[in-house]
Amino acid sequence: MSRLTAEDKLKRFAYGLVSSHHQGLITLQMDLTDFCVCKCKGCEHWKWPVKTKLDGRILDRNVFPYLDRFDNLQSVVLSGGEPLLHPEVEDIVKRLNQEYNLHVGIISSGLGKANIDWKTLSENCKWIRFSTDGFNVIDYELTRGVPLFDKWTDNLKTLLAENRNTKCETRLNVTIHQFNIDTFTRNLLDFLEKNGITIDVYFWLSREFIDLFENFYGQGVAAPEAAAVAKKICKAFKNLSEDRLKLSINGTAVSAFNTDNVDKRMEYFGHETLKYRSCFAPQMFSLIASDGNVFPCCYMYEPVFTMDQQQLQFVIGNINNQSIADIYTSRRYYDIVDTFRHCNKKFNQCKFCDRYDHLNKYLNDFKITTEPIFL
Repeated sequence: MSRLTAEDKLKRFAYGLVSSHHQGLITLQMDLTDFCVCKCKGCEHWKWPVKTKLDGRILDRNVFPYLDRFDNLQSVVLSGGEPLLHPEVEDIVKRLNQEYNLHVGIISSGLGKANIDWKTLSENCKWIRFSTDGFNVIDYELTRGVPLFDKWTDNLKTLLAENRNTKCETRLNVTIHQFNIDTFTRNLLDFLEKNGITIDVYFWLSREFIDLFENFYGQGVAAPEAAAVAKKICKAFKNLSEDRLKLSINGTAVSAFNTDNVDKRMEYFGHETLKYRSCFAPQMFSLIASDGNVFPCCYMYEPVFTMDQQQLQFVIGNINNQSIADIYTSRRYYDIVDTFRHCNKKFNQCKFCDRYDHLNKYLNDFKITTEPIFL
């Protein structure tokens, strides 16, 4: 499966991002709500005592009217909590696509409110990602904490049926963690075959396993445990690949499995991880949390862990009392950009980053020329 390189993604924007501190916002992420259907192992978000949701009236006043001020803006990603629990999610998606001509993506558990309008979502989204850590009733409830595997399956099949008439792309995101490492590939192919589903499946490592691999560097004491985890993952991927090949030979349509994010983590096992002087995320990306706070990246927000791990010192502003345009021309914004320009990847959250590494490496290596470069 082909994936865009950092140069493919950033060549037209690289000059502007590197040559100044001005915003070059490419992607805007909005956490529509803190509420979630699931109680996933390894996630604390559903335990947060305070739950909020973005107010559509605030979006109408302080966000939507200013989107055309961001010349490079290409996409809006809706997340949470669970974005499909937001009462206005279909209207928000439709407006962003049809009125503002933006690509819209949704990161979802695949569960949400009753009577989700999958047709409208499919017609107006560029992509919708479903997450799961188990592919049968038992494994699903064990890892997701709710007995809703059949509902999740029905939602997935409904969306895929709608996608046949649209250009919406859907994939599965599977997180490998201590609760499913021995079973995360079990029944995956059976599930896909049984339901007649051909879909891309992306694998990710949990924060705990990332910690395990990252902390090994220079600390030989952690080697045996990390090596054992790596061995289990490699064996599971090998079995999955062999079984998929057998099905392909037999003429069965099979899904594509992308293990890049996990492979890269294990590739650094025992070695110093990627370093770069500057992080350009605050200029490329913005996250509006469900309480209105605007963060320079999703890792400073830290929705997976406890509330006290949010890096509130990096909040740029709040849309409840500021327009998004004012936030990104404020002194506060420029100060944060400058801080990240000299970060040396030293913030604690940076070790979890699997989103900006290749982009930042490209931008750190980018040679400024006298003229902007366009594709």
